[in-house]
Amino acid sequence: MKRVLAVDDSKSMCTLIAEALEPLDLELLQAQNGEEGLRVVSKTALDLILLDLAMPIMDGFTMLKEMRGRGIKTPVILLTASSGNSMISRLTPFGLNDCIQKPFDREELIAKVKKVLWPA
Repeated sequence: MKRVLAVDDSKSMCTLIAEALEPLDLELLQAQNGEEGLRVVSKTALDLILLDLAMPIMDGFTMLKEMRGRGIKTPVILLTASSGNSMISRLTPFGLNDCIQKPFDREELIAKVKKVLWPA
């Protein structure tokens, strides 16, 4: 079973992600900020991380840089309400796999997750 970590400070967003991904039969773990996310990543083998940018304590940008600095190569899909490309272009060198605009389309999320977890 594939294991996915959703890192988002919004409990309602984590619920929406869980509901959207339910048909994929995967294990979904959750973290409320980048610091929690790093703890999970350090202890658990993951197949994908769904990462929010704007969070308290540690934002998504910092979490991604920390992960890559530690040699963690887990694929990352950014989920962001930001419409600017400047942050996304800053993250691309750190191995960002894809980006989804919030509020997200359920089918788009499923398609992008499938593309990373089960590439054709």
